[in-house]
Amino acid sequence: MESSYVGRRILAWFDRYLLKQKNVDTGPAFAYYRDWITNPADTYAVSTQLPVLDEKLYLSGDGKLVDDRAKVARGSRSYTNWAVPTSHSESSLTGIIGLPDPAPYDTAGTYLGWTSEP
Repeated sequence: MESSYVGRRILAWFDRYLLKQKNVDTGPAFAYYRDWITNPADTYAVSTQLPVLDEKLYLSGDGKLVDDRAKVARGSRSYTNWAVPTSHSESSLTGIIGLPDPAPYDTAGTYLGWTSEP
C-alpha cells in the first residue's frame, strides 16, 4: 500500500479517521489519473477545485459527448455487471511481489464511456 498513490491515500485516511491522528493530511479533495503521462510518478494530478463548465454537453448514442443537442445520434448503449470484480484502481499485491502498480482500467463491456474533442 505504501508504494502506490491510491494506497498512500487510503492509509492516510485510516490514520486520520480510524486512528484519530488529526495531524495526518489525507491529500487533496480532487485527484485524477492521467493515462497519457509516461512517468508513473507523475500520472496522478491534483486540483483544489473542479473547472466550472460554462457549456452544456450531451451524451450521444454513438459514444460521443457533444456540445449541441442537434449532434446527438440516436442509439443506445449497454453494459454488464459481472459477478466478479472487473476494474482496477490499486492492488497491494503487485508491490509485494515486486511488480509496478498497473494503470487503472475497466474491462470492456462493463462500463459506458463517452469521448469529446479536447
